[in-house]
Order: sequence, then C-alpha cells, then structure tokens
Amino acid sequence: MEATDIRAGAGLVLAGLVADGETTVHAVEHIDRGYVDFEKQLTELGAFVVRETSA
Repeated sequence: MEATDIRAGAGLVLAGLVADGETTVHAVEHIDRGYVDFEKQLTELGAFVVRETSA
C-alpha cells in the first residue's frame, strides 16, 4: 500500500496492524510529517513495526 497523505497513511498503518499477515506501507514520509514518533508510539503499545530503508 502507499501512503498518499498524512491521515490516510496513518489509517493504512493501523489497518495493517489489525490485518492478518504482513503489511507493507510505502511513502511513509507523509506519516512522518504529521505524526511525531508514530512508529515508537505504536511499538510502545505492543505493535511490531519495522522501518526498512530502500537500497
């Protein structure tokens, strides 16, 4: 999936957390602009979140 804006990107991440299997969200820079430490906050709530950098 691709995060096309701030809120939609956050929504995709949250939907991925409740979905079965693995979810990959691209263009997370949109999320980074609007939600400070979003990944850290989710991890503190028990989510398994991995940020991968493109080669």
